[in-house]
Amino acid sequence: MERIYWISVPISLLFQVLIITALIRGTFKRYPFLLLLLVSEFLSTIVNLAAIMDFHHYTPSTVVFYWIGEGVTLSALFLSQVHMLYQSISEENRAGRLFSLILGSILFMGLATWQAYDPAFNRWMTQLARNFSFGSMFVNLTLWTVLVRHMDRQRLLITAGLGIQLAGDAIGHSLRQMSRSLVTGGNVILVLTYLVRLYIIWRALCPGTVPVANSPHVEKDTAPDIDGEQLRLTEPADSSSQDAEQLPTPQLRA
Repeated sequence: MERIYWISVPISLLFQVLIITALIRGTFKRYPFLLLLLVSEFLSTIVNLAAIMDFHHYTPSTVVFYWIGEGVTLSALFLSQVHMLYQSISEENRAGRLFSLILGSILFMGLATWQAYDPAFNRWMTQLARNFSFGSMFVNLTLWTVLVRHMDRQRLLITAGLGIQLAGDAIGHSLRQMSRSLVTGGNVILVLTYLVRLYIIWRALCPGTVPVANSPHVEKDTAPDIDGEQLRLTEPADSSSQDAEQLPTPQLRA
């Protein structure tokens, strides 16, 4: 497991820096909580790496650092999901739907914390992370259902990446609780699904990926420009009103 950890850390740091850079350069206003999520993960990786390099293994102090980072990460991930869902749903009953989602999430977190409680701190946190990941999958499914209607390719990719990691978290933490012999397998699933999530989000934020919902389109009754002049596919009924009815040349939207 240590070998997998030391291989995954530089890969994680690389993708975290790439995603943070992509967000700062262009889309951080669209995904502010996603930026918060990546910054918190980057700082958590640095803190845990420094602690492990200092003591050469996990200690009670490094375990506390690890779970604090996990708590901040799960909170930022949930906020990112809610924010994208808020942006995607129609304005009708938006406040009511958002309130219902937040209220249901709070109730679920309370029940999940109570159900996961264990006198052993590490086991309690592992079970709690498993429960939170499982609950966040339902929020992710709701977000995915809404985004499919709008065909926003960028948000769909981001949501897919989050869903893969959440499923991996739920499975990985469950395996760690089932048997000591499955701890390594659970850890491998946690690491691999996290790296897959980072790669998918990085690809979604690459300059070539344009949200379909905001992509440029051509009006039905217009054709591409030829020599700087736009051609109409149908002639207007009154030629005198041609200038007034002429549609502008489609422009790329920012």
